[in-house]
Amino acid sequence: MATGVTPEKKERIQALLAEGKTTNAIAKETGLSWRKVKDVIIDMDEVVEKGSAGRNPKYSDDHISELVEKFREYIRETELPIIAEFAYQNEIDKTLIYDKDEFSTLRKIAIAKKEARLERGTLIGEYNPTMAVFSLKQLGWTDKQQVEATNHNMNTDVTNMTPEERRARIDELIRKRGT
Repeated sequence: MATGVTPEKKERIQALLAEGKTTNAIAKETGLSWRKVKDVIIDMDEVVEKGSAGRNPKYSDDHISELVEKFREYIRETELPIIAEFAYQNEIDKTLIYDKDEFSTLRKIAIAKKEARLERGTLIGEYNPTMAVFSLKQLGWTDKQQVEATNHNMNTDVTNMTPEERRARIDELIRKRGT
């Protein structure tokens, strides 16, 4: 939500959008941060385009289909696909890629390609290992160590043992502990 933006600035943003200016250009011209400009644009979209079902139909089916094809091409042509980069280049919110079923398979392909490329590139020294680990952790990888622990249960019920059996058991445990 774009709070603290005057109605005059909102009108100016709308006019600059109509001229085809980018978010960064609008931010520079209005003196607002690009995030604030995006918030204003999102607010305007919700007011202007909200449908009767409460869904924001900002992206028509044709636009989604066009974005799907662009995403397919981006994955094919990009050595290391980054969903946020694709979203930025196409001036969409990256959550669209995660929210729309139309992107599901392509999103999985992009992530698989990115994982494979990062892993291989890091192994051959092409990528900074720290950045590769960071990026892979963002994709759900972990670097936890697996530790196998064996529990040697040394608890024995001695209530039914004779004093000699108890002494033998104690000696056995002392020997085990010493090794």
